Amino acid sequence: MTLKKLLLSSLVLGQLAVSGAVLANEHGVNVEVQSDAQRATLVYQGEMPQEGTIQYAIWSEENGKDDLEFYDYQGPETTIDLQNHSGDGTYHIEVYQVKGAEKVLLKATTFQRDTEEPKTAAPETTTVAPELTTNSIESTISMTTTPSTSSKSEAQAESTTPATTTNQETQLPQVPTTKSRITPSQESQPKSAENSSDVSVMQPRSSRSSIQPRSARSASPSQYRAASPVAEVSSQPRISASVSRDGKINIAVTGVAGQPAEVLLPTWSDKNDQDDINWYKAARLSNGIYYLQVDTKNHKNDTGLYHIHLYIRSKAGASLEGAGLTTVTVGNQVTTPTTPKKTEPAKTTITASQVEKTKGTYRLNIQPEKAVKSIDVAVWSTSNQSNIKWYSIPGNGQPTYSLNVSYTNHQSLAGQYQNHVYINYADGSRIGYVGPTVTLEKPVQAASVSTSARFIGSGTYELTLHNAEAGAYRFAVWSDKNGQDDLIWYDAQPSGNGSHKLQLDLSKHKDSGTYHLHVYKKQGGGVLASQFTVAAHHLPAAVTKTVATPTIPRTYHATSYPVGQCTWGAKQVAPWVGEWWGNAKEWANVARRLGYSVGTMPRVGAVAVWPTDGNGYGHVGVVTHVESANRIQILESNYLGRQYISNFRGWFDPTMVWNGSGYTRGEVYYIYPKA
Repeated sequence: MTLKKLLLSSLVLGQLAVSGAVLANEHGVNVEVQSDAQRATLVYQGEMPQEGTIQYAIWSEENGKDDLEFYDYQGPETTIDLQNHSGDGTYHIEVYQVKGAEKVLLKATTFQRDTEEPKTAAPETTTVAPELTTNSIESTISMTTTPSTSSKSEAQAESTTPATTTNQETQLPQVPTTKSRITPSQESQPKSAENSSDVSVMQPRSSRSSIQPRSARSASPSQYRAASPVAEVSSQPRISASVSRDGKINIAVTGVAGQPAEVLLPTWSDKNDQDDINWYKAARLSNGIYYLQVDTKNHKNDTGLYHIHLYIRSKAGASLEGAGLTTVTVGNQVTTPTTPKKTEPAKTTITASQVEKTKGTYRLNIQPEKAVKSIDVAVWSTSNQSNIKWYSIPGNGQPTYSLNVSYTNHQSLAGQYQNHVYINYADGSRIGYVGPTVTLEKPVQAASVSTSARFIGSGTYELTLHNAEAGAYRFAVWSDKNGQDDLIWYDAQPSGNGSHKLQLDLSKHKDSGTYHLHVYKKQGGGVLASQFTVAAHHLPAAVTKTVATPTIPRTYHATSYPVGQCTWGAKQVAPWVGEWWGNAKEWANVARRLGYSVGTMPRVGAVAVWPTDGNGYGHVGVVTHVESANRIQILESNYLGRQYISNFRGWFDPTMVWNGSGYTRGEVYYIYPKA
């Protein structure tokens, strides 16, 4: 989207942060993706931005962006859990540079997700069971309650495990009789509950990992032995479980004495003999309660009865002690979560208040369900998100967060404002919500705002804004010929009674005819668009005819400049440049002595000169396109050592100059061809 289109269609002030962004410098960015059915590894290639951080936006092509997630840069390689996404096939990745509330798109690409689960032999390392080996099993478990789902076995009928129901708290379990899917060695076969309290420890089939003790290492089935007899415990923790509206299991453990090294909660569904068992480590809250939320995605989204057992390790190196168990029933409400999703009153709530339709303001109120690290809010009103703006709210422990929104930050456009909220929770999760839609109306001006233009002599026009409300204003001015290649932004000067004036020097622009004047309020947006006519006899002598856009010549001619150097390239594209002007850094001074006009505003056909670039020799190029003083395109040679003529950089800011280690504001001059 060009600046001209923005000015003519919606009077946009500033640049878009996300839509249609381009890389701001010459250093390319790429992302190499290595993926399978469960995860993707993103390998960042290219220089890191000088400012801000990197974020990845990832979603599947199925169903639009309903599984869009943002991930923070973790280093050269960032691993993404694809189980957070619902789609198969094509996935989209967008790489953003995040600078405060602004997000700049650096790269967009796709990859294919492998939908087949990898076929492997029995894993050498189990990722779901705690560390248990032949030498350590008897010393590490003094009380064990083996997770079992042998609901169809005869042994279950003999089990003394207390029956539990949804949300029911239980006392310490007696040792259940169980049939293991993986047969231990002969010496470790469990005895029946009638004559022994020995318990076998079972290794699950599945290698899908959730949370495991850090010390977990490989152990073959033959290494597992029956545990030693159950020991007495001094306290009786209580375990309870409930199912949230989105189908997740919330587990709370109370009455845990002291602060043990680990509180483990092996969990599995009643289906298919523990093939989905996962061992989780609960987190201790400030009130002493141990809490865990289990996503049924980690258990194949099974519904029905779930088993939850409790184990406690009092200190590092101590034995695990079985401390309780319960069950909970998950209904058919389990669905694959999508992002963003409609807010639910029972959980995170988002409301709009203090809506002033005619003033263009409202307040967004966000009440998160749990502790927050930060909140990102995207607000826009246009169908193509051209006036989108991102806001960032830091977490401060408050129950409610508020954001004041003004349409002046969104090009002062009336319409239906969309509010999408992305909450970065303290537990590391990131969830998106669709907030309420707010209707804002364009404020009615007390008097009709207008502009006027009049010739005051010496190639100068006086431009005036009338009946404007209080504030500072900027004028965007350009001639109708050759696009917006002579567009310049000016600060208008207040002159009383709601008027703001500008003395326009026509020598900074091109030719006669129709000129465009767009007015913007600095702390707001577009005010109005108008036109005026410049007579040919009002032009100063310095203004030349319209210059054709420079192009790469089909054949090159001999010059006094070394072939491949930037000076050689400029001479080839702009033959009016003289011979023997020296190094690039000397060109502006030489041109002045030879009678050429030299200034600081870019024009098509002018030679751009950077005296401090090029490792001390300077650098030159020929301007081909201009949108403003900070956005041009050029043809150049010897850019990054490439000794041929091309448009290497596309649109870029010529005032940002390479200093050897990064880009900083620097000098740039323009040599204009003679009439």
